[in-house]
Amino acid sequence: MNLATSRAMPLLVFLSLSLSIMGQATHAPSFVQREFNFSTGKFQLEGRLLLPDTLSRHPVILNVWGSGPTRMQHYIRNSKILKKFTDTGYAVVLYDKPGSGDSRGKLPEKQLLYNRAKIARAALEKLKTTPFVDPDRVGLYGSSQAAYVMAFLLEDPRDISFAVCWSCPMENSIEQTAYQIREYLLCAGRDIPLAEKAAQSYKDSKLAGDYSTYLRNAEFLNQIPEVREELGWGKILPPGAWKPLAPDSEELLDPAPVFGKVPIPLLTIYGTLDKNIDPHQAVDLLGRQQKEYLQNVWIPDADHNMMVGGSGCIQEQLKRYRTVPNISRSIPFENTVIDWLGVLEKP
Repeated sequence: MNLATSRAMPLLVFLSLSLSIMGQATHAPSFVQREFNFSTGKFQLEGRLLLPDTLSRHPVILNVWGSGPTRMQHYIRNSKILKKFTDTGYAVVLYDKPGSGDSRGKLPEKQLLYNRAKIARAALEKLKTTPFVDPDRVGLYGSSQAAYVMAFLLEDPRDISFAVCWSCPMENSIEQTAYQIREYLLCAGRDIPLAEKAAQSYKDSKLAGDYSTYLRNAEFLNQIPEVREELGWGKILPPGAWKPLAPDSEELLDPAPVFGKVPIPLLTIYGTLDKNIDPHQAVDLLGRQQKEYLQNVWIPDADHNMMVGGSGCIQEQLKRYRTVPNISRSIPFENTVIDWLGVLEKP
């Protein structure tokens, strides 16, 4: 799955962190903030419940993070969309992942996504006894790697009444990463045949059934400086360290079958310039599977993080946008989410 292994982690970890800090300004909160601390297994989570007020029971949004460490308090102080959620009448629950903030525990590389979903499920259970929220109107909100976590939760959607997933891959992380490699090389000025061969070599190296097949493809990737030095995905494992991918590996999990049949209102949003995940594959697949519950919205000229004014290239994102002039968060993105949530609350 997306970023289930350490070799795939560095790039999108950075990008998921950039999302919470780019193009946003500190503002005075217009919501009531309450502690939302809970535990499950070896994990102890520090969270917050943001409420429009304490006069009634509110529909609630469970925030599902993308990849990497989290900065919950920073996000609460600086995120415009959290304020818009509460201004629209929604409560919001969010918590730092284990190992971030004051949350304790360590997420394992194996079953990373399963454990993240287990934690989210515990948060849903806690909401059933939380004052000022309506446990019958709970939705999910997240992006990127959140798609895989949401897929676990939506396999049994009885406690979930809606979901918003933006920039969400709808294929397993091997296919998703291959797409990312192809786009990265094209952005670097490499020709299409090389970019496509590199993407295929990545897939073949991950799915190899024997070491010689793995080695042949890994060596090809290692010869490409952008893959080896910039993406950090050109490492060649020695025979003793290499193993065929296990059939139950999270890297093979695909969220599309779950999203394709989920029987609740579903909003998906994609930027036309997303070069981290394949938005066209996702929209086409969901459009063929979801005939009743899905609304999909394209955001023109937006990248993976819904920033506009750039090329969408990952290289540009790695400059943290601050060094690239005229890049800002897409207002249509936030308006799309808020308008859709407003319609859900109409009788």
